[in-house]
Amino acid sequence: MRRTARFLLLWLVAALVPGTVLAAEYALVRDGKPQACLVIGSEPSWQDNFAARELRDYIQQMTGARLPIYRANRASLPFDQLLVLVGSPNSHEIIAALVKQGSLPLSQDELTEEGFIIKTVEWEGRPALVIAGAGEVGTVYAAYDLLERFGRVGFFRYEEHVPQRADFIIPECDLAERPFFSTRFFGGQYHYFGIHWFNENQWHE
Repeated sequence: MRRTARFLLLWLVAALVPGTVLAAEYALVRDGKPQACLVIGSEPSWQDNFAARELRDYIQQMTGARLPIYRANRASLPFDQLLVLVGSPNSHEIIAALVKQGSLPLSQDELTEEGFIIKTVEWEGRPALVIAGAGEVGTVYAAYDLLERFGRVGFFRYEEHVPQRADFIIPECDLAERPFFSTRFFGGQYHYFGIHWFNENQWHE
């Protein structure tokens, strides 16, 4: 009871006192309806395409909402939807511009090719969520990390767990991951390593 009262008091203070800022939220889906679009580069790598499709498909499994996928060079991106930028500085011009202006500390020297960031930013006066690898492979790991971390999706050896929800909302965040090894490798099986050197058709086979 005391804990509840304390929380309500803090919320009331935050709402009434000027200058108090509550943590921002970035809605991808609300009440089963899409609130965001996935944006890949104008000339994306196949790993970027794959990561965006995996995000779209798993979010749809969770919520029933299907997020559209657009290219960054589209004539106009929706102003009423959160932009979810998926790619790397090598393949995505908006992400490259954010890195250049200092909004994204994303480099292979710091994170290695398979490192990634998940970060909420502002681009041209509008909110955006960046899911970016330092290299193309890192983007795929970033997408799966977002699904696991915030969607509570479970990827297991013989099955998956995809919880059902009406909302998929990401809190304001600034996450970076640098793997201990230059190449991630799992289980000693070639198909996990294939994402590095297979083409898209070979990967799917």
